[in-house]
Amino acid sequence: MSIEIPPVKVGVINIGFGNIGSCINMLDSIENCETVIVENYQDFKYTDMLILPGVGSFDTGMKLLKKRELCKPLIDYANKKNLLGICLGMQLISEGSEEGSEEGLGIISGYFKKFPKEDFNSKSLKVPCMGWNFVEYSLEKGYLSHEYAINGVTRYYFVHSYYYAGPEENVCGWSNHGIKYGVVINNKKTIGVQFHPEKSHDFGRKFLKNWINKNYEKTS
Repeated sequence: MSIEIPPVKVGVINIGFGNIGSCINMLDSIENCETVIVENYQDFKYTDMLILPGVGSFDTGMKLLKKRELCKPLIDYANKKNLLGICLGMQLISEGSEEGSEEGLGIISGYFKKFPKEDFNSKSLKVPCMGWNFVEYSLEKGYLSHEYAINGVTRYYFVHSYYYAGPEENVCGWSNHGIKYGVVINNKKTIGVQFHPEKSHDFGRKFLKNWINKNYEKTS
């Protein structure tokens, strides 16, 4: 007799700073995952895990979170359950960004800086960083590259002009765009990724599947 396993309820915050359709479609393609669209903090109680996606400017994102009274509830949620920040969402969970004057949520320490105009070799650096790039996971942080790889490769789709310049102890994944910089950061139950797993096809699906399965097992 088989035992039916209830689906993991993954919430996607929808407050107007990014098209969440791609996130929902990707999550819906993952076995045993039920997507919950989150409009306000009252919806948090219907989720096992939560995703904060986003595109656009840092200050706009923070102002929208404040308008919906989501800042403190998100910080509280991160202390109890697993939270994933994607692209702008990753930046919002930090302490702040050169892009704006608003303070970030401060769930993970560190700030974001704009890419320099030149790379290591004093050549012009293309900004924003846009397109597919490779990610090297940190074994020291317990992230094994082969767990995320497809045919030995871990690559994802990026679109951003600002990069994480916080403490290296928070970084568990690196990429290179003229400079080496952290693209996966974590702190306790919270993780942030600069790339877009929802736009990274099979690579992104594998990343999200691992995030759901590995973290939900620890909390269920």
